[in-house]
Amino acid sequence: MIAAPPRVVVALALSCALGCGARTGLLVEDASVDASIPDAAPDVADVGAVPDGMVTCVPGEFALERFEVDLMLVIDRSNSMEENIDGSLFPPRKWDDLHDALASTLPAIENTVNIGAYAFPERFQGTVDHPCNISSSLDLSPGLGQAGDVLALFTNTDPNGGTPTNAAIKLVGDLLVPRVSRARTEVIVLATDGGPDCSATLDPMACTCVDPLLSACTTDDCLDDARTTTTIASYGARGVPTFIIGLDSATLPAERAALSEMAIAGGRPNTAPGQPAYYSAEQVSEVSAAFASITRSIAQCALATPSRPSDPSAIEVQIDGATIPMDPTHMNGWDWNDPSFGQIALFGAACDALADPTAKAVALVSTCTDAGR
Repeated sequence: MIAAPPRVVVALALSCALGCGARTGLLVEDASVDASIPDAAPDVADVGAVPDGMVTCVPGEFALERFEVDLMLVIDRSNSMEENIDGSLFPPRKWDDLHDALASTLPAIENTVNIGAYAFPERFQGTVDHPCNISSSLDLSPGLGQAGDVLALFTNTDPNGGTPTNAAIKLVGDLLVPRVSRARTEVIVLATDGGPDCSATLDPMACTCVDPLLSACTTDDCLDDARTTTTIASYGARGVPTFIIGLDSATLPAERAALSEMAIAGGRPNTAPGQPAYYSAEQVSEVSAAFASITRSIAQCALATPSRPSDPSAIEVQIDGATIPMDPTHMNGWDWNDPSFGQIALFGAACDALADPTAKAVALVSTCTDAGR
């Protein structure tokens, strides 16, 4: 049984200056207004009483629950994870660095975020006969209190095989898409040290080989960046975004470019100035920092609002009476996380302010139009 997520109070003052009517103008499915709700609504409305997907334009304050989050770690277990992050064969391995980063970040969120894991390629015993095979099931389904179970994956197995990233994302994405709802969000965090390979469709005579030292490149060694980027984008469009963490110190330029392409396609790129689109873990200390940044944005700074005007100027976000600017650069302010479900995210100092459990976040919606219908 999964415990209920913590409640967060978010107050919304809705002013329907142009009239709310039977449709709210929000980007949700059509729903008629509940006739039992009078024009002068009570000061506090229970959002939980509103059917899933129904959003009505009602003035007042609303107590919200944070939407439930499933965080699926998709973990690269290929041969190259045996190397040091500087590309040498001296310890610690990137596999161990990743373990340590998770050990320092997951315990802080394991009781508020459902954490699951999937490592690829599949685990082999002895000689690797099929380095591009993947397991047909998750190593760990999303659940609370599972940080220790995730870490056990690293102590119970070692890197081996290729990097069938496209196949891994497809398996995990197909499992997560049906779980997406207004009350539940699905997030993939892909941790990998280089470019995807294991494509049987690319021409080894024309493709970019992931290992330039090979005298002859096979289809399994071709950089499978375009197909993998398209796959990641397809799940993002269906409500499952992907964060990319690249253990990339010794990664080749073409593979670094692939990591950036995948991060942008995933819809959750790193927007820090001077940084690549993915979360770079070029130094050992940055592995933990990258995970800390991602888990913070998922666990602390994401909220759902029951009102989503089509006009961005029609909504104002406040925390404890101070207006938070809308900031598409994600440096300091708020932005839509998943507009179709009314989910917003806070960044920078705005996110820090939400760490105070007594903080009161308020969305002021000035108009509810018909969004061009």
